[in-house]
Amino acid sequence: MSEQPERKISVVVPVYNVEDYITRCIDSLLLQDFDSWEIILVDDGSTDTGGKICDEYARQYENVYVYHKPNGGLSDARNYGLARAAGEYVMFVDSDDYLSRNAFSSLAGETSVNGAKSPVDMVIGRAVTLGPSLSMERFEKVAISQFECHKQYTGKEYLFGCLRGGALRVEAWRSLYRRKFLIDNRLEFKKGIAHEDEEFTPRVLLCADSVVLSDCVFYHYDNTRAGSIMNTGSMSRKKAADRIGIYTDLLEMYKNVSPRKLRRLLEDDISWKYAESCCDWGVENMAKLGAKRTVPLKCALTARRRLKGLVFAISPKVYAKFVR
Repeated sequence: MSEQPERKISVVVPVYNVEDYITRCIDSLLLQDFDSWEIILVDDGSTDTGGKICDEYARQYENVYVYHKPNGGLSDARNYGLARAAGEYVMFVDSDDYLSRNAFSSLAGETSVNGAKSPVDMVIGRAVTLGPSLSMERFEKVAISQFECHKQYTGKEYLFGCLRGGALRVEAWRSLYRRKFLIDNRLEFKKGIAHEDEEFTPRVLLCADSVVLSDCVFYHYDNTRAGSIMNTGSMSRKKAADRIGIYTDLLEMYKNVSPRKLRRLLEDDISWKYAESCCDWGVENMAKLGAKRTVPLKCALTARRRLKGLVFAISPKVYAKFVR
């Protein structure tokens, strides 16, 4: 395989058993109205024809690269692609989703705003789901009310605005990242866990000196297919344990966050997520998860969440049945 030339954007696409969707995804990338890009397809041990489909695209297009590796999970595949990216910026796209035709040009156009002397660390765009999603719609409304598009913020300012508005989305595919920023800060995805974006995105934002919001609706998230995370009602023990582990690690990291107002908002965001994770797998299984009933109350900031946290601390079963 020849060495990749330098390009503006590298798109990392993990591929695992998505033969029915991968063509739609790759075609949307090839049709972009932007020239300086590369596609890195990481076949993460697919057992269907997805890997062969990727090979065919790589044969046809010189800026499409495919790598085949043993299955290691989404985080491992993303890290593998990031390590092989050559672009100034990198984007992560899930292989069952697709992009608008102007995605690259719109996001790349935000990488230097207001005469900034250096390119921004992150550009955060807008997304739409193929099926209804009240939480996604609510976030988009919060983003519009809390921020100005095409304006530069710090990562902490972005976090503060989202949390103050009551809606923080953590999907890694929502953003365009400056590759050197990720590498210099050793920002990779934690391997072997589910809900990896919940662990990744807060760390990235706390490190980011410059974040710009784009008004481009560029990402199309397919929440209608069977197996979609947003379309799955049940939670396995591993997923529940992973989420409790993520929140425990984040709380430890948040101890060093300043200013205090931001730290308390971050902890408050963990409060309800922690309790809901326990309920999703069953509060009777909390001991197996290593979960502690006092965490939501200790983290809660608002009066409403403190009251809920108090109920959870006294009786998780009552919380699960009557409060959540």
